[in-house]
Amino acid sequence: MEMWVDHTGLYGYNPHMKTTVDIDDDLLEEVSKIYKFRTKRETIEAGLRELIAAHKRKALAGMFGRQKNVKAVPRRPA
Repeated sequence: MEMWVDHTGLYGYNPHMKTTVDIDDDLLEEVSKIYKFRTKRETIEAGLRELIAAHKRKALAGMFGRQKNVKAVPRRPA
C-alpha cells in the first residue's frame, strides 16, 4: 500500500488549490469563440499570459533612450 502525506495545509499554501472567481459569462464566451479556446481554464490562462506579456513589452519600451554613451551597431550595406 502506497501512502503519502500532504503537507501543504501546514504551511497555508497549496499551488493546486481551486479558486472560485466570478467572471462575466458573456465576456468569457466571446473570448473563447474569437480565439477558439476549448476550455474556460485555457481562456483565462491565455488572458493572464497576455497581460504579463503586455507588461513586459511596456517595460521594455520604457528602456529605450535611457542608456548613455551607447555606440551605434555597425551594419552591413544593403
